[in-house]
Amino acid sequence: MLRHAFADRYHWLGDPQVAPVPLEGLLAPGYARAVADSVRRGEDAPRWRDGAPWATYAAYAAHDPWPHDPAVGDAPLWRPGGGSTPGSGTTHVSAVDAAGNAVAVTHTAANHFGSGVLCPRTGLLLDSAMAWFNAAPGAANSIGPGARPLANMGPVLLSRDGRAVAALGASGGRRIVSAVAQLAIGLIDSRAGVEDVLAVPRLEGSGRDLVVDEALEGLGADLDDLDPVTVAASNEPFAMDFARPSLAGFDNSGQPVSAISTLHYND
Repeated sequence: MLRHAFADRYHWLGDPQVAPVPLEGLLAPGYARAVADSVRRGEDAPRWRDGAPWATYAAYAAHDPWPHDPAVGDAPLWRPGGGSTPGSGTTHVSAVDAAGNAVAVTHTAANHFGSGVLCPRTGLLLDSAMAWFNAAPGAANSIGPGARPLANMGPVLLSRDGRAVAALGASGGRRIVSAVAQLAIGLIDSRAGVEDVLAVPRLEGSGRDLVVDEALEGLGADLDDLDPVTVAASNEPFAMDFARPSLAGFDNSGQPVSAISTLHYND
């Protein structure tokens, strides 16, 4: 029942002065009985594993309390068009075509919806990346007139003998740097395809600990020699330990292929 209650909280509660909130419906005994009956029938409870519940249920109503609220005749049903999700501030797109063209574009708004300002001529959302500066004066990344903050974005185009080989990049904040560097090394040194390179377990070292893909243990790697170390499960929903890369390249016949870092669920 707690999960049901929190799902309703994340979706329906807000300032009743600015948005229709079915307070009486949520507190109605009939509504409580309806939710309890759904539990007894074995209906699925809200699934916390789908992501942060406050984000998931901002855009998805587990139940509808309005029929139990006397204000239903006066207040419209409030259905948000979408909710924010972890790591949604950055998007990367990699693309190649049969003519040999390649594009790698990373766009970030830093925080959700960035500064909230949209450029009317381009449609680009301006970011809120002042947070990327060092607030203390006297550092290389301090705030200054006309200065640009240190950023993590790293779109890469690789070519060999004058021809495009691959386009790559990632979302994931500071973890972008580790991911893109290792993927680029794999593409250059092994000359393997983008799918094979993306499948190789990676390390992440931008934080306090060295983060190691748990798949390395299955390959016989001795993780005890790495200290401090956190063994992270790369197949957890919404895990961002190793960023979320996107690659595009060409197969042996010269046809365009792509590979993305996807989310896998443990069912």
